[in-house]
Amino acid sequence: MPLRNAASFPLAVVLAVLGVAPAAGLSDGLLYVTCGSVIKLQSYSGTQHCLHSHDISYGQGSGQQSVTGFAGVDAANSLWRVVGNEQCIQGARIANDELIRLQHLGTRRWLHSHAFASPLSGYQEVSCFGRDAVSDAADLWHVELDGPSELWLADAAVRLRHNVSGTYLANHAVAYQRPIAGHTEVFAVKGNANSAQTRWRATQGVFL
Repeated sequence: MPLRNAASFPLAVVLAVLGVAPAAGLSDGLLYVTCGSVIKLQSYSGTQHCLHSHDISYGQGSGQQSVTGFAGVDAANSLWRVVGNEQCIQGARIANDELIRLQHLGTRRWLHSHAFASPLSGYQEVSCFGRDAVSDAADLWHVELDGPSELWLADAAVRLRHNVSGTYLANHAVAYQRPIAGHTEVFAVKGNANSAQTRWRATQGVFL
């Protein structure tokens, strides 16, 4: 099982969640993001903060679990499990424009977006929603690869386009104050596919 920076998060917890894990990630010398991989998503060329969530709800908008960017060490709250469609078996590589869901490992809720304004900038809110068996179409994201590969590779630039609204997952340096000082706003935005704010990369994790 290919592993990146194992000391930065509790591997035993990750493995317990994953169950059986075939070692497919490095079969041809390249590190692929696959169905079932547990990853950190880092802003590629913007803040370089990691996509983060925690059991703190927004005080406005949907009132759902908040999603932020965070540069600090908080491994349990910056890990996401990649879940494909119904036909995507564990270890299968993720192709360009494929639909995925991202499940927050700590709270088991899904990365979600909907027609509420984000708290700081007024763009579209991104939250965490549902549980293991509670999910809807607003949890689906298209993987848009920014490079020559037709398969999602670790550390390669990628954009995530929301299936329902067509907006892109984004992060900028606009920061929250208490109680989550140092966290930056994560939001979804239209017409900004080429912006540094919408580019991410999979870094650190368990790549199946």
